[in-house]
Amino acid sequence: MGAGINKNLLPLGGGSVIERSVKAFEDCPLIDEIIVVAKAPDETRAVLEKSGFAKLKAIIEGGKTRTESSKKGVLAASGQAAHVLIHDGARPLVSVNLIMKVAEAAMIYGAAAPATKLKETVKTAFGDFAGETLDRSALRAIQTPQGFLKSLYLEGAEKSAAGADLLDDCVLVEALGHKVRLIEGEYANIKITTPEDLALAEFFLQYKAER
Repeated sequence: MGAGINKNLLPLGGGSVIERSVKAFEDCPLIDEIIVVAKAPDETRAVLEKSGFAKLKAIIEGGKTRTESSKKGVLAASGQAAHVLIHDGARPLVSVNLIMKVAEAAMIYGAAAPATKLKETVKTAFGDFAGETLDRSALRAIQTPQGFLKSLYLEGAEKSAAGADLLDDCVLVEALGHKVRLIEGEYANIKITTPEDLALAEFFLQYKAER
């Protein structure tokens, strides 16, 4: 982002990126508790605690990798929690409807993730030259939240290579031979990565407010 601060703490739509992400889960009736895993937990706590989220159970420090951070968050969940959802805090436009769909699919299939069809032609690249053109009809862009039977997720996490930094959490259960159910994602469920993404998120919020 080049913003000089944690992108999850950047202002967005009258709040912050992380506040909007947490609020979506707060508003979802299938969610019982929320655990935030943060690089700077004290800074994140100062932002979130003033918002009064009733389901916010803990704000903990992350690990050295995304995979390690996800595992720490899952282990911090209550013992009676049979299923978990893992979400990128930098996806603040996730809808309650999408959270519901992923959670329901995870409870049926053991693992689920939202996915969108690709709009652009996709090619491999070799340096500055194009390689093979891929069949985009068979490709999907994977989003979060990703939902899992907690015991299945932890089994995959225990068997993964120590210190591994995987592209997403589905890889852990896929390595066990378990299939992940894909749910139709939402194009507005963007991940804040560049300044352009933040501007686009503001546009989506304004567009939604005007409809």
